[in-house]
Order: sequence, then structure tokens, then C-alpha cells
Amino acid sequence: MLVPNDLKAVPDENYDDLKRQFFALKKLCESKMKQCSNYSKKLAEYDRESLIAGNEALESEREMNAQLTEELEAANERVKELEGNLSDSEVLINQLGGDRSLLKDYAIRQQMIILETLLGRTCPVSGLVIPDKRSREAIEDHLEQLRKELE
Repeated sequence: MLVPNDLKAVPDENYDDLKRQFFALKKLCESKMKQCSNYSKKLAEYDRESLIAGNEALESEREMNAQLTEELEAANERVKELEGNLSDSEVLINQLGGDRSLLKDYAIRQQMIILETLLGRTCPVSGLVIPDKRSREAIEDHLEQLRKELE
């Protein structure tokens, strides 16, 4: 085995520069390791925050789903109620001999009332609610068709 005294090694003339470079690289490595450690902590915190945010979003979606389910159930109940009213109307129509013309005439008259009201409605500032001539003519044509259906 070689003993250091037997080696007769002589330091390089750039020894001080190499020593400085070595310590600079050592400090750089230490700095990078601290940086990695900080990034690991931030990543763990971010993962925790994103998990919490994900749970909050999921909970919010569950609440919205529950609310929509309630609204859907209420709408379904209303549909059933209206279907019941419709069947009552069907019974009444059948009792009248199955003549739907009265119901149709009533619906036409209601449409005419609405359209006539719309044509006559004015705004205190701008005048007619429907000032466009083409739109007014289209509504008047539709009213005329409804009048013909009543005859």
C-alpha cells in the first residue's frame, strides 16, 4: 500500500483556482438541494390545496345536483297535475260531444287579444313599442289569418 509520503505528489500550480471552483460547485449543489426541498414542500402544499379545492368543487356540484333534482321533482309533479287537468278537460270536451271548436276559438281569440294589445302598446319616450313597419305588417297579417280561422 502506498503512503502519502511515498507518492511524492506536488500540488498543481492551479490548485487554489481548482479549490475555489470545487467549493463554488459544492455551494451550487447545496443551493440546488435546498431549492429542490422548497419545491417539494410547495408541491405538497399545492397538492393539498388542489385536493381541498377539488373536494369543495365536488361538494358544490352535489349541492347543485340536489337542488336540480328537487326542481325536477317539482316540475314532474306539476306535469302530472297538468296532465290531470288535461284529462279533466278531455272529459268535459267529450261531454260536450267531442266538439273542440269552442276550445280552438277561445285560443284564437286569446292570441288576437295579445297581438292587438302588442300593436297598440306605446312607450312614453319612444312611441310605439313596435315601430318597425315590416314587423307591424307581419303581425297584422297574422291577425288577419286568425280572423279568417274564426269565420
